[in-house]
Amino acid sequence: MAALAACGAPARSAPPATETPAPAPSPAAPPARGAGVIVTFRVAGAETYKILLTDPADIEIARKLLAGEEAPRIPNGVVVRGDPGVNEGYSWHIDPASVEFADMAMEVCDGRPSDVEQQIITSDRYCPWSAEVIAVDDIADTAADPLLVSLHQSGGIAGVDETLTVYADGRVELTDRSGQVRAGQLAAGDLEALRSLLESPELARAEDRYQAPGADQFVYEITLLSGAQPRTITTMDGADHPAVVGQLLAELARLRPGGA
Repeated sequence: MAALAACGAPARSAPPATETPAPAPSPAAPPARGAGVIVTFRVAGAETYKILLTDPADIEIARKLLAGEEAPRIPNGVVVRGDPGVNEGYSWHIDPASVEFADMAMEVCDGRPSDVEQQIITSDRYCPWSAEVIAVDDIADTAADPLLVSLHQSGGIAGVDETLTVYADGRVELTDRSGQVRAGQLAAGDLEALRSLLESPELARAEDRYQAPGADQFVYEITLLSGAQPRTITTMDGADHPAVVGQLLAELARLRPGGA
């Protein structure tokens, strides 16, 4: 693939990847079986993120990197916001059709996954220099646990940035801004109550965005993953959203690992 990935600033050689182990983030609706592989990258030894690869040449490179073989090692692709896709734990994913592996890349698209989440990286591409391939999973191996709902909460005076995700089997994961993950398991009754809220006609009729004036409010991005197409409802403190949206936020807060 390309030896130099374009992002819009002078290029320089990437620093060597760190070998420090780190916990993996999580949450997104997996693609159909046979659609490719999901590659997990560790960045700067501290955070992880995932990319769906569908091009056979890209998949071959990813497998070589996992095996410790020589290959262009910097993944570079276009950031798609508002849909986590396979990139569990975030509100964005990398467009599989845009992915290329490079030996060098522009500094403007380098950084950690949390920098993309917080939009500190302003480039429309993401190219972490220190990325290491730590897993390559066939889609068939990851399709068994579809997700129900993901809630990304940000803002507030303290600058909160975290994602709560609930899987169809009742697993729940909370990923904070550093990539640390807390996990739990919902009781059958709690999972059924959540499903009822997600399937309510009132929620289906909710608009995609509700805003309120003021500063330092919490912003909530609720991504509904149980339908045919993922859908995100964005609201904030003080917004005039329907009661069902408030009920869903309260329920998700109650279900988070470790309590609200």
